[in-house]
Amino acid sequence: MSDGITAGIAPHLVVGLAGTRLEAAERDLLAANPPAGIILFPRNVESAAQLADLAGAAAGAAGPGAAALLVCADHEGGAVSALARAIGVPPPPLAAWRPRDPLLLAELMRETARLVRRCGVNLVLAPVADINTDPDNPVIGARAFGETAAAVAEAVGVAVRALSGAGLLTCLKHFPGHGATGADSHLTLPVIDAGCQDLSGRELRPFAAGIAAGADTVMTAHVALRGASGPASLDPALIGGLLRGELGFKGVVITDALEMAGVLPDRLPMRSIDPGSVKTDGLQTCPAAVVAAALEAGNDLLLMSRPVAEVLRELRAAEDALARDPFWRERFPALSAASRERIDALRSRAAGLDAFAAPRAAQGGALDAAASVALRAVSLAEGRRAAPPAAASPGASRRGAGRFEPVFVAARDEFEQYPLRSFAARLCRLLERAGSGAGEVQGPGEGDLDVDAWFARGRLEPLGAAGGKFYVLRPEDGGSRGDDAPQLLVLLSRLPLPAEQIAALAARAGAVVAAGRPWDAAPVPETIPVITTFGIFDEAAAAVARILHGLRGG
Repeated sequence: MSDGITAGIAPHLVVGLAGTRLEAAERDLLAANPPAGIILFPRNVESAAQLADLAGAAAGAAGPGAAALLVCADHEGGAVSALARAIGVPPPPLAAWRPRDPLLLAELMRETARLVRRCGVNLVLAPVADINTDPDNPVIGARAFGETAAAVAEAVGVAVRALSGAGLLTCLKHFPGHGATGADSHLTLPVIDAGCQDLSGRELRPFAAGIAAGADTVMTAHVALRGASGPASLDPALIGGLLRGELGFKGVVITDALEMAGVLPDRLPMRSIDPGSVKTDGLQTCPAAVVAAALEAGNDLLLMSRPVAEVLRELRAAEDALARDPFWRERFPALSAASRERIDALRSRAAGLDAFAAPRAAQGGALDAAASVALRAVSLAEGRRAAPPAAASPGASRRGAGRFEPVFVAARDEFEQYPLRSFAARLCRLLERAGSGAGEVQGPGEGDLDVDAWFARGRLEPLGAAGGKFYVLRPEDGGSRGDDAPQLLVLLSRLPLPAEQIAALAARAGAVVAAGRPWDAAPVPETIPVITTFGIFDEAAAAVARILHGLRGG
């Protein structure tokens, strides 16, 4: 390759950006080695207008032409809502499909798509086609539409058609299924206790439904099947044989992020990799070790979560080592030509999506659909008491009705995530309004709420004397003040929480909110009411506050 291996790889890359504005060095790099696309993360987000400017600047730097730069984002809803600071947190799939209403799900997807398009994004890395088979799965949970193949397949089809109809390119993930794993592929290589022949009746059904509905891309997962010698994302039999062969997918295949631990060099027995040329510092792995294996396996696009400057610097530094691999001379040219036909077709479709951009003055829509989801999904768990124990609220006055003192439980790093902060801050503000005698809880009304400032006033402490990964947040501005206010225990984590410690906390609570994962309410004593939200989203806070207002006689 006379122009260098990095130049040949660049058209297959989707890379990150450093911040909220395009840096001069990034502009030069995008112009010199134009990638297929960029991906936006929370570090890039201030507002919808700012994001549109950032995406436009990146597209301009990458050069004009009929094929648009792919602008991607993980905005699935719930905790995985990369654009949350700009356009809010829509319901996650589990909550969105809880009413089992295809019309409502389609409306939510369309309105979310219009907001996403306002940010300059043309490829949303959604919908999730995983089935939440293992309730202790630490990475899927509320990101899945449900626990059965039939339910998830139906929802995925509805979501793909609605998102596409509203002008977004779509991505099914995580092929061939991440829901039956007990580990997180960001941190290790999860193994599914299934062989290739076991997938057709279950894990593959949602992917088949999404492909039939017209999904544009499929994301491969860093998970291993039983007996496999490496992750599915690097397995030609799964990508070429199963995805393209059996399922008949003709579109673009994109990897999950290649810095994840599930695809570290020791996961690559299919190729000979020189360990001396590779950094293995956790999630900051040199991409040079995996690009050849990912392309040879049949992936078209290579997703890198880090900024473009880091990715290209590492690829260039590794060119001499890469050049010793005969793959780049013998197979890559023909493979790349076929792959780029698919990529260019996708980018050409992206260029034709501008007509779908939502009017900037659009009102309602996503808010209305999300509110409808909240009203129909957020509920008091069946078989629970209709009110908190009498001892929890002695002598509560009419003015104090609706008051609760909330405490929040999540992993330490989760408290840094905006969707979680937003939900917690909104819920506290709404409980304050209800407890002050402001009347019925009408909705968020949080335009003046500085979520980060609210969080900074809270007090974090380890969950349990031994500490560990989980923490309790006790807000300075809780839901109320006064001795008659019962504690409201709010479970926010996407990770399985320790049952014994949750049971101990819940025993002292007047009510519990299972917001991160509905399964975490299992150890809560049956005498204590549990409100289940089926994930974290903005409108769920108002629904929870309304239920609590009713519990306390509002």
